[in-house]
Amino acid sequence: MDDPKTGRSPVWCDPDGSVQETLAYGGVHVWRAGLDRSPETVSLLLNRLPACERERALRFRFPLHRGRFVLARSILRRILNFYLGTDPGEIHLSVNRYGKPRLDAKQHRSELRFNLSHSQGLALYIVAEGREVGIDVEYSDHSRTPEKIARRFFSPAEADIIESLPEKRRRGAFFSCWTRKEAFVKAMGGGLSVPLGEFTVTVRPEDPPKVLYTAWDDSGPSKWTLMDIDPGGGYAAAAAAAGTIGPVRYFSADFAFCSN
Repeated sequence: MDDPKTGRSPVWCDPDGSVQETLAYGGVHVWRAGLDRSPETVSLLLNRLPACERERALRFRFPLHRGRFVLARSILRRILNFYLGTDPGEIHLSVNRYGKPRLDAKQHRSELRFNLSHSQGLALYIVAEGREVGIDVEYSDHSRTPEKIARRFFSPAEADIIESLPEKRRRGAFFSCWTRKEAFVKAMGGGLSVPLGEFTVTVRPEDPPKVLYTAWDDSGPSKWTLMDIDPGGGYAAAAAAAGTIGPVRYFSADFAFCSN
């Protein structure tokens, strides 16, 4: 386990029987998983998904993207199994009007909240009890132009900070800001209805992650907590939660899937 405020890279532990018991006191769990598996494993898991998710998977044109979607959803179900004690195939999911996934309230009487994000071959998941959470992971793509994207989509204050930095530091600041903003939007559950330019977060990687301003609510920043996550491998990530984040535990979700 690792305190997100120390700046150290987290240690991703294998889950055990205590997983369900450790969400008390405002704690959150963060799970990390690789999404590139063999075609045989993808085929096996595709057939285990509910019909609606199989149909969505089959819409992907390229096998690589299809496989990563199948793994991301299959791993989500295995993670939720640790908390619900329900067979992964019997876990019913729904989405809110903006597409945020959640447990189907008609099938599960649980206060469990979760969110997921994946980029390239890596997926991150966050789980909490009784409060909304969001997570975002992004691969640091050097083909992007941070200044132009920030000026177009971020708040003016955020774009100004990025442009003021030495060129070699702009990319790190851009991805730090981006993941913090996306995690916040996903936690709120508003999707694309929340304009990225109408709220401001801290920008530079060394700045404590925090919501500074929300155009729609003067007290908005005090209602949410942000945290940075270091997934390694050239990725940037952040998470957001309603209220204050308590103890954080990090788990590996690189499960072995078998045909039985």
